[in-house]
Amino acid sequence: MKTIIKIWLQMMVALALLFSVASAEVDQTQSDEDIFLYKTIPGDSLWNIAQRHLHSIKLWIDLKKINQLPNDDYIEPGTLIKVPRKWLKTNQSTATLVSAIGAVKVVNSNQQTLEFGQDFTEKDNLVLVTGDVILTGDDGLATILFKDGSRLLLQSNSELILNDLIALGDGSLSDIKLQLDKGRLENRVYSSPISNTNYEVKTATATTSVRGTVFRMGFDNEDSVTEVVTGKVATKAQSDAVAELVAGQAIIISKDGESKQVEMLPAPEFANFPQLIEAVPIKIDVEAIDNVTGYATKIIPVGSDEQDAVSSMRSEGNVLLGNDLPDGRYQAMISAIDQNGVTGQPGKYEFILNARPFAAVLTTPAQDEKVLLRHLTFTWDKANDEAKTFYLQVARDNNFRDIVIDADNLSEPTYKPEDLLSGIYFWRVASIDENGKRGPFSAIKDFRILLEDPNLEKANVKTADIQLEWAALEEGTQYLIQISDNIAFEKVLLEQSLSDNQLFVENLVPGIYFFRIQSTASDGYVSEWGLPHQFEVLDIQSVSEKIKP
Repeated sequence: MKTIIKIWLQMMVALALLFSVASAEVDQTQSDEDIFLYKTIPGDSLWNIAQRHLHSIKLWIDLKKINQLPNDDYIEPGTLIKVPRKWLKTNQSTATLVSAIGAVKVVNSNQQTLEFGQDFTEKDNLVLVTGDVILTGDDGLATILFKDGSRLLLQSNSELILNDLIALGDGSLSDIKLQLDKGRLENRVYSSPISNTNYEVKTATATTSVRGTVFRMGFDNEDSVTEVVTGKVATKAQSDAVAELVAGQAIIISKDGESKQVEMLPAPEFANFPQLIEAVPIKIDVEAIDNVTGYATKIIPVGSDEQDAVSSMRSEGNVLLGNDLPDGRYQAMISAIDQNGVTGQPGKYEFILNARPFAAVLTTPAQDEKVLLRHLTFTWDKANDEAKTFYLQVARDNNFRDIVIDADNLSEPTYKPEDLLSGIYFWRVASIDENGKRGPFSAIKDFRILLEDPNLEKANVKTADIQLEWAALEEGTQYLIQISDNIAFEKVLLEQSLSDNQLFVENLVPGIYFFRIQSTASDGYVSEWGLPHQFEVLDIQSVSEKIKP
């Protein structure tokens, strides 16, 4: 019996050797493009890898040769196994356009063009296949979901070709090859126990291969840039020089194959980033940061995937930009841009957008206008038909802590105030929609209420002395009075400051005189000179002689 078992084992070894010789010979000089890198998972052996993913289970022997593994029964999880692509089971796969915003077009292999808003909407999940081309315009954003769970955000003014969407082996392996002809994209590529993906993005000057990472790539003016947010990537220039990048590193490759590796800027920190934004399109001024030439701002609804952006804009200088978005809670992912045009690591900021109903447009009083109270009427224009009523506030300070008018639910865009003293005021108006929702306040304008011109009522004659009297203005007003013998006040005979509303003047010679008053309000504001008022000092002796009996 032992002899039979020994002979049987010898025959099995011989058959294995014969099969090994007869099996497809492996070209040890195969290029990287002919090899799929499989990342092992717990429990993997060469035998079950061949069983699940290869055309023949018997190819496990050749896998062992290629990878020179000492143990074919146990392989350390995470080991990269080289697998010739021609040995793998192959099926065409698909991707899904899960989100489109603005100008987005899809051109299929039949040159048929599907346009967002016309042929598909934000409610559609458009299936994409190998050969499809996705194009975005000035305000376009497109998010693509691949079968392995990887997501890609194609930004505005970009063109992407899906060169290969292939499911390999038992379907859990993916081979994704993309071509970026212009613009920018951001990727999050998964590598997990149930998904094993080879993911490659090409431009005219570079090829980037990734596994389990978040990275960005751009192609403009024949230069490629690759930026690694998390994980690792390998980038190859046309010269076949390969650079391996880790998180926080970027590489720029020119059309001539020259490369420049740089460190990405850290996530920006803004001490005064607003938690409430009340205007769209979004524009936020931020403090200057050294070596920063602009910002990339990506906005995502809170709770959504980070690749499902509803706004993605690049700006120059110390400003952050965002699109016209619906009201709601958002997360802004903000990256600084350096002198090389490389986008840095993202900082995350949450905010609430409350821009609707849109604020009214203030008309009168205008900024810095000076007006008498009797002439003052607040007027404004509504921004659109959403505004049904209005909320007016007037205050003595621009922080609206000292409010003097708080008028809600005004049905008309006008308001006539009463009983306001002279001084500087600030005003603003908010719109209220049909459901009672109040939107943001308008921009603030300030104006001044002037003191009224004194009412010069009397010039009482008492021999050669006179009494000048006028209507008193509000409490705290100071008066400056001038008397002249000509209406142009070329020569001032008397000038006196007083807090009372009357003045006694003695020893004026008979004749025609003029007086005028300048008022100073309690806050120190000095008004213009009032209009001149004429009075006459009579020659009492002459008058007496004329009236003698």
